[in-house]
Amino acid sequence: APFNKAHPESYLFVVGGYGEAFEALRTRIEECGCGSIILIKSISNPYPILNGCDAFILSSRYEGLPMTIMEALILNKPVISTDIPGPAEFLRETGCGLLVEDSTEGVLDGLNAIYDGRLTELSAFDAEGFNKQAMEEFYNLIK
Repeated sequence: APFNKAHPESYLFVVGGYGEAFEALRTRIEECGCGSIILIKSISNPYPILNGCDAFILSSRYEGLPMTIMEALILNKPVISTDIPGPAEFLRETGCGLLVEDSTEGVLDGLNAIYDGRLTELSAFDAEGFNKQAMEEFYNLIK
């Protein structure tokens, strides 16, 4: 809400959810009257939505290595993630995204970094090289 108040032209797309957490989020969005938040429970092809966005933000408190980060990078979207195990190791290793504090303030800092154009030094994601390395590691494990 603080970012949207400063930038009323902004929209937040939230994709995915289930159970009580999803219902609680939907209720919270309805109660706050935030017309700039679009909540999508599930979608078979999120690429058109992601491709139309300015950036991808992973605000999770726990994740392994989410494919969503790599999908966003393949679409050349800036990636911001909370500094949590999994995404943090991947983004530090590749230099492809910005890690922010796992807090509301951290995510807000990331949003402002996108808006202010401060994400110019991110590395491009080499999906082909990443896949090649992953396959080599897999084959080495099963030899």
